[in-house]
Amino acid sequence: MIFRNKLARAMAVLGVALGATVLTLPAHANDEEHPAAAAPEADKAAEHPAKEPDKAAEHKDGEAKKDGHDPATAGSGSAAAAGSGSVDPATIDVPDDDGELSKADELEGNKLGLGCHGDAEEGCTKAYAEFIKKIIPKVKEKALEKLEAKIDEKQAKKMETLSWVLFFFSFSGLLLFLMPAFLAKKYPGKGGVLFKFSAIAAISTVVVLELFAGVVILLKAVQGALGKFTNPQLKIVVAALDGIEEEAEHLVTMGPQLIQPTLDHVLTSDDPVPVALLENVKNVAKDVEPFIAVAKWFKGISWVFEYVPILMTTIAVFLFVVGARPIIKELILLPQKAAAGEDTAGVIREAFRKVGREFLAALMLILGLIVVTLFASEMLALAIKPAVKSFLDYFFATVIYVQHPGAQSSHIFGSLVGIIIFLGLNMGVIIVSSSAYLGKFHKIFQAKFQRQVPLANHKQFWLWGTLSLIWVQIFPFVFMLGAEPLVDHLAEKAYAKEQPNWTLALLSGPVIFVLGFVVLFWAFRGFKCFAFMFKYKPEPPTPPAEAPPAATPAE
Repeated sequence: MIFRNKLARAMAVLGVALGATVLTLPAHANDEEHPAAAAPEADKAAEHPAKEPDKAAEHKDGEAKKDGHDPATAGSGSAAAAGSGSVDPATIDVPDDDGELSKADELEGNKLGLGCHGDAEEGCTKAYAEFIKKIIPKVKEKALEKLEAKIDEKQAKKMETLSWVLFFFSFSGLLLFLMPAFLAKKYPGKGGVLFKFSAIAAISTVVVLELFAGVVILLKAVQGALGKFTNPQLKIVVAALDGIEEEAEHLVTMGPQLIQPTLDHVLTSDDPVPVALLENVKNVAKDVEPFIAVAKWFKGISWVFEYVPILMTTIAVFLFVVGARPIIKELILLPQKAAAGEDTAGVIREAFRKVGREFLAALMLILGLIVVTLFASEMLALAIKPAVKSFLDYFFATVIYVQHPGAQSSHIFGSLVGIIIFLGLNMGVIIVSSSAYLGKFHKIFQAKFQRQVPLANHKQFWLWGTLSLIWVQIFPFVFMLGAEPLVDHLAEKAYAKEQPNWTLALLSGPVIFVLGFVVLFWAFRGFKCFAFMFKYKPEPPTPPAEAPPAATPAE
């Protein structure tokens, strides 16, 4: 991606400024004070960011450029390493096989090229990048393991709560034993009949509701098991850590102060990776207020990540109520019909048949849920990965920008919030479209098994509904294929000069991503696809009954 290449050059141009600032800051997140004596040196370096990289470039041969290694960035990192040791790779903590943290010098320290000076600079940079690439998979494994355990725990609690709610609701059917007290005046002399059929109705209602509850719990259990495939939190962790791994060679300057504390944060906290990065900016910059503000804002909307399980639980309970309502209504009316002398044969049998049909509809929904979830999982990964990579690009750009004299908080906040909104749009269209499609899918099979409505009656949904689902879910990936070249072009212009055009560099991409996504989603019928899935009626409206012909007046 051209944007990342240009960003790497900008990091080289401002590498000395950043390196000088890093040397004035403590290496740990919990240190509060900054050495005041070193601050003038950082400011002096920031005023002339282009001078040192040019000198460093004069001492590098063509081979380093050929390998894609940025000499200026390496120079900054190695200078710091050769100084006080605050960026020495041996200070990096990495998780061992038991999930504990151990020092890097216990893991092939000689391979890291700790003498980062002179001709060893390039080797040190590459060794550090290799080291980051080596520990990222371990961090990813531990972070996913911890997050999945947390998700499983929440799922278990929700299942337990749902089970108890449905259990107690099922036994509300015993209230039908009280019906004779309310119907005695309406049907005098029918006390025995009322009591008999009230008892039958009460016991049948409890059994029917328990069976319905079993269907709902089965459905919810399958949804929970499949939820990991489409959980945005897991996708974001994978995409963010993969992005850091890919950019390892460009992160030597800020690595120990920013990247490693972030990895430790991910292992010890429930915060998303973007939040961990934002909060650890305090290790490499003085003005961190905009980053902390974005981190708080991101935490404030993190409930969106649990949208899927909340929505699925709501749908499960709703389907329970809707499916059981007509059956329970018939059972409630059973004592009255018996007392009135109406035929009640087959009412109980029909109630249990309806439960069986509902179970068949639930099985078909589970099948559809598996197919749609696996497809949505792949589309979500394709959508989230470039969005998170873009966030990392702009995050590292803002970390460099904040070292620049005259940096504006509005540029930082607008850039990062814009990318987070874009990430939310990518997730939203996939999650909401899956829920809308599966809701109609279930109702179609309910109509099939409960009312014998042929599946062929829904050719329009099977064709256009399925195409709408597919198009909406692949749109984020297709959009990025077209948007990235434009963003790259603007980034190339922004970083072309010795002093980057930060307004263009930081704000053009987020504006294109957010506004472009919404406009093109509308232009390419994305909202129409949503409208079709939400408004489609699984059963045609019942035609009004024909009025009886008027009586012919007698002649």
